[in-house]
Amino acid sequence: MISVPKKAESITLRYCEVKAQDVEANAELAFADLARLSTFSRNLMLRKENKKAIPIQAIGYRVIIYFIGKAFPGVTIMSEILSFDVPTVTPRNNEFGIAGFPALP
Repeated sequence: MISVPKKAESITLRYCEVKAQDVEANAELAFADLARLSTFSRNLMLRKENKKAIPIQAIGYRVIIYFIGKAFPGVTIMSEILSFDVPTVTPRNNEFGIAGFPALP
């Protein structure tokens, strides 16, 4: 849990949860993780003045960034704003010559 000053008047909150890749194969576990992430983020967000948070979820090599904010009293909205796969091939281990990663000597 990190509080990062953003200008002088507000704070942006971030929370990151990391899971093994096998979790995404089980829909029930994936749902439970997302429910826990949203509940924790909402509770954290409601304690701060700006009523916004950015939770991050990493499942294996997949990273998902969400935005959570208070829409109006009693209603909180959480939406996915970005997702990407972390590259697992680097120039040093590209022995197969994958395009975009030239093999190093």
